[in-house]
Amino acid sequence: MDSDLFHVSTLKEHYNLKDSKWYEILTLCKNGMSEQFKLDSGSDLNVISLYTLKKLGYSINDLTPSNVRAQSFCGNYLTILGSIEMLWSYKGCNYLIKFVISKNDCQSVLSKDTCESLKLIKRVYCLNIDNYSDLFHGVGKLPRKYKIILKDNVCPSVCPVRKIPLGIRDKLKSELEKMENMEIIRKVSHPTPWVNAIVLPAKKDGSVRVCLDPRPLNLAIRRAHYPLPTLTEIATKLHGAKYFSKLDARSGFWMVQLDDESADLCTFGTPFGRYQFLRLPYGISCASEVFHAKIR
Repeated sequence: MDSDLFHVSTLKEHYNLKDSKWYEILTLCKNGMSEQFKLDSGSDLNVISLYTLKKLGYSINDLTPSNVRAQSFCGNYLTILGSIEMLWSYKGCNYLIKFVISKNDCQSVLSKDTCESLKLIKRVYCLNIDNYSDLFHGVGKLPRKYKIILKDNVCPSVCPVRKIPLGIRDKLKSELEKMENMEIIRKVSHPTPWVNAIVLPAKKDGSVRVCLDPRPLNLAIRRAHYPLPTLTEIATKLHGAKYFSKLDARSGFWMVQLDDESADLCTFGTPFGRYQFLRLPYGISCASEVFHAKIR
């Protein structure tokens, strides 16, 4: 059987009194011993070390074999010896909690699910954005338009308009109108040397997504090869940070504006005429590099 992979944010930390709100003490019902746990909302597992297990009056013979694999935020793996269920007391209530036992010396950790069960943390499902509603409407624009550079002596490609099944033609037309109103695309009538094909994957809500199929164009693009950050580099920069926010760069590539020549390169054909992207479309080979270079 393949082992399951879970994530644990905390491998080893020194307790800091200033951070005491992210620690909690639980009492073991078996013998009344107490243990201090880190409240780790980024952890999928409850973890204690072999040293702590023995300190609490258990031995390695009390463990149940486990095929769990645990990986830290930085990608390091813990050596898991097995699992055990323990009965703990907190604020007058008893809780049966399952832990995995790490051979590594690590801070005792309570997972996000356990923290929620013990009401140690709670989720915030919504925020009032009325005061900044303009920041949450439409698609933003990053400064400076981007120019797609082509290799020398490249022959333009004109792809014929692909046949669209009648069952999704109305959905395509609706999505084109929506994107046109958002100023993501515009309809064109002037001649363009490049005309790309499109693909229409279905969205969860039943509508379609208009995606460029720029394979001939990608072969002609001269990329900047901007280095993308690795997870290890990002984790290093977070050292010492206390507050974190999770933001979704929704339609991030569309925040990058294209100049007129680049828009001509991103022209595509449909049964309803030709359109061109005014923003950086998904599928362009340089899109990830360009976007990261602008937001970094």
